[in-house]
Formats: sequence, C-alpha cells, structure tokens
Amino acid sequence: MQQLPNALARHIDTAGTPLTGGPGRRAELAAPTTRRDGMEGIQPLLAPLATLAAQGAEYDWAGHDELRLDSRYRTRQLPLLHDRPRAALGPDTGPGEYWPPVRSIVVPIDGHLVAADPQMRAFLTELARSAVGKLVWWQGLVLRADRTHATLVPDNQSEPDPDPSSGGSSGGVMVLVRGPWIGRMNTGRIYLPVQAADRHCATYLAQVRARAGAERRPLLAGYLQLTGAVTGAGYRELRDLVATYQSMAIPMPVRQLWVMDTMDDLVLRSEVTARIPLTANRAPDPMPAGTNPQQPSGTGSRTALTDDLATADTVQPQVRPQAGSSTSVRSSGSKDE
Repeated sequence: MQQLPNALARHIDTAGTPLTGGPGRRAELAAPTTRRDGMEGIQPLLAPLATLAAQGAEYDWAGHDELRLDSRYRTRQLPLLHDRPRAALGPDTGPGEYWPPVRSIVVPIDGHLVAADPQMRAFLTELARSAVGKLVWWQGLVLRADRTHATLVPDNQSEPDPDPSSGGSSGGVMVLVRGPWIGRMNTGRIYLPVQAADRHCATYLAQVRARAGAERRPLLAGYLQLTGAVTGAGYRELRDLVATYQSMAIPMPVRQLWVMDTMDDLVLRSEVTARIPLTANRAPDPMPAGTNPQQPSGTGSRTALTDDLATADTVQPQVRPQAGSSTSVRSSGSKDE
C-alpha cells in the first residue's frame, strides 16, 4: 500500500493559501464586451468532458488492458520527474526542456484548494493505496501546487491591439475543476478538465482566445504524472478510479489570468511575467503591451450550473482507437495544459 507522502499531506492542509509565483508585472484585462461568441466558441469551455468525448480524445480504456507511456510523454515529461534542485528560467537546458521558452496565457488553478476538496482527497487517497500509487510522482503535486493551471492561449507570440469598447462589470470568473481524465496523448499524465461555470464566464474566456487567434478547445489542467506503464490490477484500478471520480466539480474563482513563460511542459522551470486582473469597463487585451516572449522577465461563491453544463456530469468513457503521437521536443503550442 502506498501512503500519501508527508509533503503531500502538508500541501493538502494548506487549503486557502493564496496563489503564489514570480513577482510578475501586473497588467490589466477587463470584463468582456457585450458581443457574444457563438456556441461553437464557448461549447468546449462549457462542456469540456462532452467535447473531449465527442472528439475521441480520451484514452480507450475498453480497447486496452494496459496504459503505456506514449513517445511524446516519454520524451517531454518523463525526464522531468525528478526531485533534484532546478535552476531558474535560463538557456541551460536538460532533458525534456527547451529554449527559448514558450509564452502562454493561462487560467491559474489553486492547487491547494483542489487537493483539499473532499472528493479530490478521497481520489488521491484511493489512488495512493492502489497498485498505481507507487507509479505516481507525488512530489510533483507539491512542486506544482502554485503553478497548476489550464492554458487558455498557448504559445502566444502576438500583441493584439486593445479593443476600445467597454464591457460589463466583472470581478473575475468562476470555473469548475472536474475529476481525473486521461487522454490518448501524453498517456502518463492525469488531467483535470476545467469548465466555465456558466455562459457568461465561457463567453469571457472565449473572447480572450478570439482576440489572440487561439484554437477553440477544452481547458485541461495537468495534475499528476506517472513514472511507468500501468498494467494488470493497477490498470483496472486506475480505470475505475477515473470513472468514479470524473464527475466531481470543484468551484474555483479566477480573479486574474497569468502570462507565463516556461521551458518545460510541467512548468517546473517557469516564470509568471504578468498578472492580468479581471476588471470592469475595458475589453480583454490578451498580451500586455511591452512583453517580449524571447526575454522572460481568496474565495468566491459557487455559480449554479446551466442546462448546458448538466450533460457533462454524465459523460461516460467512449471506445475510440488510440492515435499516434509526436516525438518533437518543442513545437508551436507545445505546452499541453
């Protein structure tokens, strides 16, 4: 039986600790304008589980009897799973790292609040006690607690002009962090889909994406990493745990977006270069003026789910063929969260 490490227990007990990171330059990102993106743009944000199922993106649990690490994961993430000290962001790269860094706009997720949620605690405890527990890189959960995020605009190199139109009032948006999900790429990584809590929140996030010309896709927050293939009883346990806990929905207030530079897919060597408060009376400006991609430098109320979200709670795994994967160390939009 694998027990939760002491560091993880301390991490769970710090629920409510404010998000931290590099000092970062503050920038402004305002409330959305009154124009609405179509359902095509907001549906992946409103119902990520349903969208992922429709895309055949989830792992084909029924079609396999083991979960093997694909080449992309072995190349870009497995080499990062160590506890040695890491240098700050810089051009000295090791296995799985790249330079120059990738700059993205991300939705920060408070890892302490996630781990302290009763359903998540139950999942983590059962996972640790299962045959899979010995294959989980638990230290990563601690190291990434203040860096957990879902990428809204990946590999952003543009600087859109501000939209002068005024928006409605907003003190932030609310998202729901869903339960564990494993895809057919990066098969060693356990993700948490991130769902906009209502149509207004989805529209806001979709507009930020649209301003930056980013792809419309579900938000995923990388959460746990596996150190090896899962076979036998461990495979069946992991499959059942994912099915049991995937319907959880942890409310999470988002009061700012981050502009993050990273030189690895787990953001272990990364820097928050700007924090973008979600304020009123200005439209979203995804990339604050003056930032250079090549030179890195509380709690809220629960928002009720709309009818559009209700279907996501009942999504069941689909049987899909497993696609191939890329072995490239760095490519456009390489950070997967």
